[in-house]
Amino acid sequence: MAALAAAWLLAPAPGLSATLEARVLGHDGAPLADALVQLSSRDAGIHLHARTDAAGLHVFRGLPGAIDYVLRVEDGTDAHATTVQDRIALKAGEVGRESFRLFPSILELVRVRAAREGRLVELTEVGTRTRYSDEFLAGLPVTCSP
Repeated sequence: MAALAAAWLLAPAPGLSATLEARVLGHDGAPLADALVQLSSRDAGIHLHARTDAAGLHVFRGLPGAIDYVLRVEDGTDAHATTVQDRIALKAGEVGRESFRLFPSILELVRVRAAREGRLVELTEVGTRTRYSDEFLAGLPVTCSP
């Protein structure tokens, strides 16, 4: 059955190719300009990269049909977390649309206490603490399993 589905997706359509629209938004829902968008497919032999426009959009045109496209989105800084969407299926003649909302990166701070006497760094007193914003937690994908 999988082979039949792959043949249907990859069947050449004369003069037709697939298109993928990638829209990137910041955590506040505003378009994220100049985000790096990378599209790849092992089956199609594709590895493309581009930047989003002022509307947070980039359109990949002229793509062959494939069922293994991977779209990776990042803002090019450490301010937002990188997002990856895999198993994107595109059929020749169709337009696929993927939308991403990038949230602030998780930053872990480590505080170390140093002492003048004894050991230079007291390793038993080193601790870490991670704080997540409510916005970040609200934006996490939720999946339910049976």
